[in-house]
Amino acid sequence: MIGSLKGKVVFREDNIVVVDVGGVGYEVLLCSKDASEQGLLGEEVALLVRTVVREDSITLFGFMSPLERKVFDLLMTVAGIGPKVAMLILCNMSAEDFVRTVRSNDSRRLCAIPGVGTKTAERILLEMKGKVKGLDVGIPEFPSVHNDLRLALLELGYAPRDVEAVLRDMGIKGDERLEDLIPVALQRLMAR
Repeated sequence: MIGSLKGKVVFREDNIVVVDVGGVGYEVLLCSKDASEQGLLGEEVALLVRTVVREDSITLFGFMSPLERKVFDLLMTVAGIGPKVAMLILCNMSAEDFVRTVRSNDSRRLCAIPGVGTKTAERILLEMKGKVKGLDVGIPEFPSVHNDLRLALLELGYAPRDVEAVLRDMGIKGDERLEDLIPVALQRLMAR
């Protein structure tokens, strides 16, 4: 099984990159945002990989961090969740945000992902609750104003990864007022 790849990107289209490792091109599926940020033609990349073997295909899924790959693996243990849905979830929220979402039992956050309905979200939360407890990822519990701001920005149509990046940059402590944070967050999102 292929566990990681390091090489030059020789092709990129949407969420597919081809990484040349010693003259062999490996086609890897990444989140499209990761592919556009990390998979620039001619650039060296280092990816963690999960190899998924099916009767009719062998697919490589690429990740930027060990936590992303671990969450992908855990999602694959949920009944009815295959690699494409697991990747879809990780393309719409960071691995850290996913763990926070499961720990806070936030089905609305999962339902905001295109293709994840209420029943799927509830099944994920139910089956993942005990599995993410063992993850020592140093994820702080965020105050409710942080979660409220996230939901407000997502409702306005901003991309989940952009929202998470802005929220990390803002360093919300919890004593701020939501109405004061929204204009600051919107300015930062427009500047991205």
